[in-house]
Amino acid sequence: MKHPLQWILCCVALNWFQTQAQENPFPQKGIVLKTNVLHLITTLPSLGAEFQIGNKKSLQFNIYAADFVFISRSVFAGSSVMFKKYFNKTNHINGFYLGAGLEQEFQLNNYVFNRTFDSKYDYGIGPKLGLGYQKISSKKWVFDFGIGYTVLFNQNSAHASLMLGIGRQFR
Repeated sequence: MKHPLQWILCCVALNWFQTQAQENPFPQKGIVLKTNVLHLITTLPSLGAEFQIGNKKSLQFNIYAADFVFISRSVFAGSSVMFKKYFNKTNHINGFYLGAGLEQEFQLNNYVFNRTFDSKYDYGIGPKLGLGYQKISSKKWVFDFGIGYTVLFNQNSAHASLMLGIGRQFR
């Protein structure tokens, strides 16, 4: 098994989703689905799902993909999971938050152009830190403004990110 950490995280996430489907400790909160508007402007689709897992705590999953030309063509896809702790006077997932998690990214240029994939250079995984402010309106619209920083160990790279998220809360 090449990447046992991925399998462990996948099993934990699936187990958690199954438990949530059977008995949600915060049934009134539901799920928050959102996208990064800045990604939409640059034609990078992204989707995030956030679940409240405790008082002022949530778990957020994101997926994204891109095929764009800036100086040269770049093709990549990735996903992340982040634990977020909110700092507010209520038990909701509103207000300022700090987050820590794990991000993985696939650089697909070699595959698209040469039909080869080298996991040593084309795959990166590493820690992600985030800071931001999220507001859920009375009509269940979600606005998320945040910044993040990720270090991808396999690719020996790091990048900052900016989140201008908009979405909706569902029950």
